[in-house]
Amino acid sequence: QATLDFISRPVVHESQKDIVTGAHVARGHGLTHVYHTDKAGRKLLLLGHAGLGGQNIRIDRANGLTFAYISNGLKGGLGDRARTYVRLIDALYKCLPVKEEMS
Repeated sequence: QATLDFISRPVVHESQKDIVTGAHVARGHGLTHVYHTDKAGRKLLLLGHAGLGGQNIRIDRANGLTFAYISNGLKGGLGDRARTYVRLIDALYKCLPVKEEMS
């Protein structure tokens, strides 16, 4: 639990420009920190990393979920905006029941 809490805190915040890529994405400890809005309208923090061709791995601590998209060929789009990844994550979160707020 302590390790997950540690890696869940970004080192570079999204308000800061990455000096290598020029992107404004929260990141730290080898992971990017992005948000996905679930069907209840909650912004869920997803930790992970996007690769070439739309490949992606994400950890959703709020739902106790880890998922990956691995491809044997390059797909259109970059990072979290690759069409195949977007369809996967949308379908995945449509299947999940809405969890009550954690206390």
